[in-house]
Amino acid sequence: MKTTVIFSLMKKSKSIILTRFEDEQWCTDGYGAYNISSLPEFEPQQFLTAIGVEESKKDDYKVNFSEAPMAVIKGRDIGYEDKDLDRSKMLIGINGKIYEPFIAFGRVLLLDIRYLKPLEGMEYILLCRHDHRDGSNAIIAKAGFFTMAVIMPRYL
Repeated sequence: MKTTVIFSLMKKSKSIILTRFEDEQWCTDGYGAYNISSLPEFEPQQFLTAIGVEESKKDDYKVNFSEAPMAVIKGRDIGYEDKDLDRSKMLIGINGKIYEPFIAFGRVLLLDIRYLKPLEGMEYILLCRHDHRDGSNAIIAKAGFFTMAVIMPRYL
């Protein structure tokens, strides 16, 4: 994965969550979560330095540790179901952002394509992870058996 693109996405957000589970480390801005396990484990201030935040601007950012995203990332809890997504060649522009539409579990999901940029050059598949308990969906990018990214879609 392209860590510089991940860092650029995280830098645009002022609120970042780092999460660790077993041997994996992830970062998320609430819309896209990325597996950064190949990098050293970060403390919040180290992560801000890694993504290029100037020392004088670090107080503008909020970086926390939380285990909450791991339930969606791992999908191990009862109530999650994964479904393959077929890619289309269609893109939709809304309010200056570009989305790729998918239909899954009876809903139209819009994936902000900026969150796929860290995966460019990789072979991966997209799945929709549906939570039957609350009806929410997440788009999962997998390379082989490894989850590389989790992206929260918009809905139509």
